[in-house]
Amino acid sequence: MPRNPTTGDFVRVSNTFSEPVYGTVIDPTDANSLFDDYDVGLTFDDASPLILIGSTSGVTTIKAADAASGTITLPAGTTDFSATGGTGQFVRQDSAGAPFTVTTVPASAIASGAALTRVDDTNVTLTLGGSPSTALLAAASITAGWSGQLAISRGGLGLSSFTQYNLVIGNGTSAPTLLAPSATSGVPLVSQGASANPAFGTAVVAGGGTGNTTFTAYSVICAGTTATGAFQNVVGVGTSGQVLTSAGAGALPSWTSVGGTGTVTSVAAGTGMSFSTITTTGSVAIDKATDANIRAATSNKVVTADLLESAAAVVALTDAAPVAIDWDSGINFSVTVTADRQIGNPTNGQPGTWRTIMVQGNNGTDRTITFGNQYLGDVPTITDCDDTKWYLLTIYCYTTTHFVVSAKVAKS
Repeated sequence: MPRNPTTGDFVRVSNTFSEPVYGTVIDPTDANSLFDDYDVGLTFDDASPLILIGSTSGVTTIKAADAASGTITLPAGTTDFSATGGTGQFVRQDSAGAPFTVTTVPASAIASGAALTRVDDTNVTLTLGGSPSTALLAAASITAGWSGQLAISRGGLGLSSFTQYNLVIGNGTSAPTLLAPSATSGVPLVSQGASANPAFGTAVVAGGGTGNTTFTAYSVICAGTTATGAFQNVVGVGTSGQVLTSAGAGALPSWTSVGGTGTVTSVAAGTGMSFSTITTTGSVAIDKATDANIRAATSNKVVTADLLESAAAVVALTDAAPVAIDWDSGINFSVTVTADRQIGNPTNGQPGTWRTIMVQGNNGTDRTITFGNQYLGDVPTITDCDDTKWYLLTIYCYTTTHFVVSAKVAKS
């Protein structure tokens, strides 16, 4: 008597109308094992599955089964779906007992989809279209992020940072150029033309400036040598009572004293001079020289007798290596040396004039005195200058680079 099926058994039908035999193997080459044109009723006593193994040349349709009675009817039908459906489709049954079909899965077949959510970045936000709350089989989230710098073509600057106080200058589709401010407060930003970056600098006349960075205090400013040339500064600021006199169309004006002709009614004597009562239309004064004017041989200065003494007063030189001599700063000099010293080449020499230097030591140590390379001819040799033995040097200026020096013991 046939046994009841057990787990893993197959069903075999030997011929039409015969009772099924349960076993572990069904011979796929046996033509009598193929279901063809007839319904075969199978009743299972347990939950063992029904597995059909056979040739794929036949077509088997699994019809609706009575799930309550455990009976599955297997008539001739369609177990081979290879000729139906399409790429990526699925076997589908719409309801219990309904035929199996091969089709896509419509949204309506999903009872309740999972949500697609978003996490916005500070600068980037996302908008989810359709029905994102039920769009997925499994919940997922998209997080917006930011990487790199936003390029010029996207409305950014292509830079990650700016130096404080720098200016941004356009550079086509490339990242802009940064211009550091001028280190000097108040310096304007000046155009360098259409094809160059602007720069901090002096505003030219064409840009509303003067083309200069400084002017002499209280001086008169005149236009440049051309319509757009840099402004010019009149030399000096003049003295009280002087007037600005034109020098013609091609030169700057200059300060001059008032002069003219007329009847003289009185004269006011200037410093260093006196006048008898005379007639004049104004006052007259002279420009008296100072000690410095005499020492420097300044032109257009009046020398008075009192200056012959004061200008010749001894001027102390600074003890240094070498001892510096400015010919314009004195006539007679003195210096106390604290070590061996060289008498340096004089500056501002006045050919045909003389200067003297009284040289002494600061203590009993003998000091050696030498001379610069512009002292020509017989140059003195001094090796014993100290605080008790002094030397008087007499220097004659032959040219501004040729000096003649002699030495005489002035104290011993």
